[in-house]
Amino acid sequence: MPTIADSDLDTLVKDLDCCYEEGNEIARMAPAALAAARAAGVFTMTVPPDPCELPELMYVLRRVAWAEPGVAWSAANSTVFGSVAARVGDEARAALMAQVDSGPLAFSGVPGQVTATDDGYLLDGSWPFVTGIDDADLAVLVGRVGQSRPPDVRFCVVDPVHARIGSAWNTVAGMRTTGSNSVDASGLVLGPDRAVRLSDEPMVDDPLYRLPMFPYFLGTGVAVLLGVFRRGVEEAIELIAGKVSSIDHKAAAELAPTQLAMTGADAALRACEDTFAALVDRMWAEVIADGSVSPATRGTAYSTFPFVVDTAVGALGRLYSAATTQAWPASSRVHRALTDLHVLSIGFERPRGLELDAARVLVGRDPVDPTF
Repeated sequence: MPTIADSDLDTLVKDLDCCYEEGNEIARMAPAALAAARAAGVFTMTVPPDPCELPELMYVLRRVAWAEPGVAWSAANSTVFGSVAARVGDEARAALMAQVDSGPLAFSGVPGQVTATDDGYLLDGSWPFVTGIDDADLAVLVGRVGQSRPPDVRFCVVDPVHARIGSAWNTVAGMRTTGSNSVDASGLVLGPDRAVRLSDEPMVDDPLYRLPMFPYFLGTGVAVLLGVFRRGVEEAIELIAGKVSSIDHKAAAELAPTQLAMTGADAALRACEDTFAALVDRMWAEVIADGSVSPATRGTAYSTFPFVVDTAVGALGRLYSAATTQAWPASSRVHRALTDLHVLSIGFERPRGLELDAARVLVGRDPVDPTF
């Protein structure tokens, strides 16, 4: 299975850290960051036939997000393609993989419309935010066939050259380096092997492709968020360590409220990282042993993920205030980390409803949401 050696990952993180400013300025991945991530194989860790293991994926995403969250988020979104490609036949998969160079592989979960035809499917819709589309080999766009309940959701593989890419997201405040923009794919004809259900059995025998989509994909988002959180905490504490009040000449680090904000953020970070790592290990052990993830563990994921999001945003927010004026400039890494955390947290609002089913499972009842 593909792995990224620690020494290579250390080099990659160092290279990406030098690219953050440029990427933020141009609102896409800096060319050097894109080249470094491609050379390291960050975007293709989960493609068939031999993907990485889940704990390694999450570890790499956290490390990369510490340096360049846009690259990490693009890598997290690239994982969807691997799950799609694992669910088509050998010939169709070979045709897909022939179009994959080194990524990224773009994704958007905002559903468009898919219509069945005699030869395949007709894709119609506009996707306002497609992560990684600026530099993508291929894109996966979610589409819904008809109006059935539960919905018949397809993951549609699109060649970016056949879509119309907009530029609506180049002025956003957070996650500017993801290489994301709007896509119009109205009237695009797809073959039957390019509109895939992720609920179908994988045709590539690997435990990564047997993971339930929501805990898997949402988990990659939490991994990115934790990397951003760690960087924000470290940067804020460094700022506080050197801050001396211009009014009373007291060191900020000697103030009790500031000390409490620092220790609280440090404890929150360690608790979130350890809890998340334990959950990832638990999911991976179950899917290796049983080919699936138990309802109890899925429920734990759906309660853990929003807890991590809320804890990270709250703890870094308090630390941001404690860092005072040194954290205010738009160029401050603390300011950017807090902005990116808020942007990332938006993606977890809809899945919060799954916490209700997590509670049902906790008391021995069946979940009611079909996506559980």
